[in-house]
Amino acid sequence: MIGLRGCAGPRWLALCAILCSCNVFAQTAFESWRQQAQAGDATAQYNLALVYQTGTDVQVNLTQAAHWFLMAARQGHVRAQYYYASMVYQGQGVAKNVEVARQWYTKAALSGDRQSQATLGYLYADSSSALRDYEKAVYWLSRAAKLGYPEAQFNLAMMHATGRGTQRNYVKAYAWFKVAALNHYDNATKSLNFTAARLTVKQKQQADRLAQHYQTLYFRKQSKSNLQ
Repeated sequence: MIGLRGCAGPRWLALCAILCSCNVFAQTAFESWRQQAQAGDATAQYNLALVYQTGTDVQVNLTQAAHWFLMAARQGHVRAQYYYASMVYQGQGVAKNVEVARQWYTKAALSGDRQSQATLGYLYADSSSALRDYEKAVYWLSRAAKLGYPEAQFNLAMMHATGRGTQRNYVKAYAWFKVAALNHYDNATKSLNFTAARLTVKQKQQADRLAQHYQTLYFRKQSKSNLQ
C-alpha cells in the first residue's frame, strides 16, 4: 500500500503528465515533419530521415531514412548529402555503391562540410580502397583539418609522417599530431611522442612554434546538433 500511495502521489502524477506531454510533442513534431517533407521541404525531409535512421519515437527504417536523405540531398541540403553518401557507401537502406557515395561526399565537401571532407580524405588514403589517391587524400584532409576537425588533423599528420601524397615532413606531422592531441583525439598523444623522438632539438622548437600557429588557427570548433 505504501508503494501504491507513492505512485498515486502528486510527484508521480506530475511526472506522468510530463512524459505524456513529451510523447505528444514528439508525435506532433514527427507528423509535422512528415507533412512538410511530402510537400518538398528539404529541412523537414532531413529531420524525418534522421528520425527513421535513429528510431526516435518510431521504428527504425533505413529504407525510409535513405529515401528522405536523398530527397533533401537533391535539393542541396549539405548534411543530408553526407548522410546519404554514408548510407550508400555502407549499403544501409540502399544498394552499396562506392562511386555514388564518393559523388555525394564530394558535393557536401565542396560546400564546406568538414565531416564529408574528412571522410573523403580517409577513403582516398585507405590503401585497400578502390578510391585510393594519396594526393587527393592530403587535399581533403587539409581542408577538414583547417576547419578544426580532429580526426582529419590526426590523419593529415599521418600522411606527413609517412610521406603519402606529400613529402615526408616530421615537423608538420608533429604540429598536426599536437593539435589533434589538444582536441583529445585518441592515439594522437602516442603518435606525437613517437614523432618527437625523430626530431632534432632545432626541429622540435620549429615544430612547437608551428603547432602553436596551427592551434591558434585550427583549433576545434563546436559542432551543432544534427536536427535542424
